[in-house]
Amino acid sequence: MMQVYGECIGATVSVAALISQLGAGGCELILDGTSALLDTDFALWIGAIGPFAATCASRDETGHCLAVFKEPIDPAIIEHFTAEAC
Repeated sequence: MMQVYGECIGATVSVAALISQLGAGGCELILDGTSALLDTDFALWIGAIGPFAATCASRDETGHCLAVFKEPIDPAIIEHFTAEAC
């Protein structure tokens, strides 16, 4: 499974994230301990690439967030991170 570090930047707080299940329409995030403070809408940096406008469609108490991109990201970006994980 591909995992890469990233950062979620909201209007009031920035949160480190471990990104997995990256696809054109969204990804799964494991947010750090301040995840409860992250806004529903945020900018996601995937490694040093971004920002991508995203919404946290669902979140649980353990810091998992299902992020949905407001616009699909380019398949070349997904391919870059998939190839990097191999």
